This record gives sequence, C-alpha cells and structure tokens, in this order.
Amino acid sequence: MFRTRASLLSRSSLCTAALLLLGLAGPCPAMAMTADTDVEHDHYGNRIENFEPMPNADPATTPSNSRCTADRRWCAEIQHGDTETAPLLVLSDRTNPVQAKEIARYALPLAEEQADVDLWSRIVRLPESTEHAGQQAMIGVVTGLHAMYSGGGAHAERLSLIQVSMEYGSTMIREVLSVPLNGSALIRACFLEEDLERRAGACHDEYNFAATLTLRETKNRHAAKPGALPQFDYVTAATSFPGPVSRDKDSLANPPLTEKDLVHAVNDECSYRRVVRFNPATERYEFDSPAPDCSAFTVP
Repeated sequence: MFRTRASLLSRSSLCTAALLLLGLAGPCPAMAMTADTDVEHDHYGNRIENFEPMPNADPATTPSNSRCTADRRWCAEIQHGDTETAPLLVLSDRTNPVQAKEIARYALPLAEEQADVDLWSRIVRLPESTEHAGQQAMIGVVTGLHAMYSGGGAHAERLSLIQVSMEYGSTMIREVLSVPLNGSALIRACFLEEDLERRAGACHDEYNFAATLTLRETKNRHAAKPGALPQFDYVTAATSFPGPVSRDKDSLANPPLTEKDLVHAVNDECSYRRVVRFNPATERYEFDSPAPDCSAFTVP
C-alpha cells in the first residue's frame, strides 16, 4: 500500500529510531521523563503529552475526531462544513462532567478538496501562570493530501500547531508552526515484461519521509526566560528504494538493476536536523537554518 501512516512526532524513542536510520552520532535531546512515559517536559515545565479520543463519549453527540487531555482541561474537535466553508477548530474545557465550557473557535485554512483534516494525537502544554491565571497550549492539526497514479500513488501529511493563550480574561489563538509530518509515494516503474527483468522484479520506486518533533532543553538554562514559548528539535529521515532513485528522472533510463541494488537508500539532503525557535517579530516558529526542498518526499 502506498499510504503508510506512522506514529510520528511523539516520543524520544522515535527520535532515536530516526537517528539510527540516518546514521547520525550523538543522543537525542535530553528530556526529563515523568512516571508516564508518554509525557516529556523541559526545564521550564513545558510538556508534550497524549491527546486522546474522549473516553466513554456519546457517539450521538460527540464528533469522532474529538480529543482530550487526561484531565479533560483541554479538549478539541474539528467541525467540517461544506467544500466552500473552512473547517472549525473548537476548543473546550470538559473538567465539568455535566457541561463543557467552550474556550475558543478558530477557522482553519480552507483545505484542498482531497485533503483530510484531523487532530494530532499529541498536545503541547505550557506551565500555567498563577499571577494572571493564564493557561496556554498548542493544539496540533494534521492535514493529509493524497494522489493516485497509474499503478501507484502518494500521500503526505503536514502538522500545524495552533497556540491558544488565555490570560487577563481574554483568549488569543493563532497558528505558530507548520512542518511536514510524513510522506510516502509508490511510483510504477514497470510497463512491459522486459521492464520487470531490467528492474530485478522491483517494479515500483518507493519514497518515504518521517519526522520527529521533541521539546528542546537549552544547554544554558538561563538562555530562555521562564514563561517563554518552548523550543523544539525537528529531525527528519528520508529514504528511497531501490537505491537512490529520483522522482525527477526516468528510472528506466538507469542501468539494469541487480539484487545488490534492491536496498533502501538514505537521502542525505532531506534527512536533516533543525532547532525550532519562536520569533516574536514574525510571531511564528522558525528553523535555525533554511530547510532543503524536499517536495519529492512531502508533496503527493
């Protein structure tokens, strides 16, 4: 199947797996782990934890894409309209088991007709401000696109982080980050019987891309002020099969393949690491250095 969906951007173990695939030296960013191994946090109390489907929810009144934190302090759902209406991200507090308290609504960008819009299975929570009873979180929205080709197809997902801040009795909501999550493509490479022989039986070119996003612990604990937005480490891994094939070139123009060519090759350019920091001037997260063009892996 060309549509392969991994559990991405969730745990430090995935970061380790990505580094092993890339052959990169050094450990993943050090994270202090709680007793719950699905929760990671940095020195300032920023957390990434599971954002789970609502337990014991009434399917008649609860959308299937609704998610909550374990304490139900943060819950979200995506309400879909027609093709000309942008989907809505609706946030609520469900700590009261009788009645939910709506926090905010945010109109998401109008997705392409073939797009799937869903909630990320993780949530970034910032420490609460006792001075102003402020609360902040970042809700992830995943947009997936797919395309069908003759004998193959492609799928890719992108993550948008929506920051929600409640302070002084008002609520601010905005998108602060958008990065590729994953991508996969299966491109037909055999059209005739002789192609099967030239390709040593490997009749598809395969492309795969995966990314991890983890909280970054600054080396200098005084480099960031308490209450500042967290920093992240973004690590990607891109591979192709058989060997270093390219979507920009005709694979049948290459010399005939042998058994030793039937390997998954790491694409060095699109396997990279970046530090992600919030820029107050642009009000968005930015990479510490530009990312390469990896659309061959991240665009169907």
